[in-house]
Amino acid sequence: DAKTETEIVPVKSGRGRPKRDPIELTIPDIEFSVGELAEKNNVQYVIAYQFIKANEGTKIVHKRSERRNAKGRETAIYSKM
Repeated sequence: DAKTETEIVPVKSGRGRPKRDPIELTIPDIEFSVGELAEKNNVQYVIAYQFIKANEGTKIVHKRSERRNAKGRETAIYSKM
């Protein structure tokens, strides 16, 4: 009977952020930090950070050294491969 059978319907969850396509950023030829990369490409720091983390260790960027200011934490310096 069609009246007694139940149909399973997938329910779309409204939780979470919609997935975005990855953004291609222009990588400088000189050494740079995440903040400098964000400033050069006119994007938010978070976008530049996610780009670095996704491409770190690949043939796009790699970590070179760290730069320390008088106060605060070291700043990671990256370079183009």
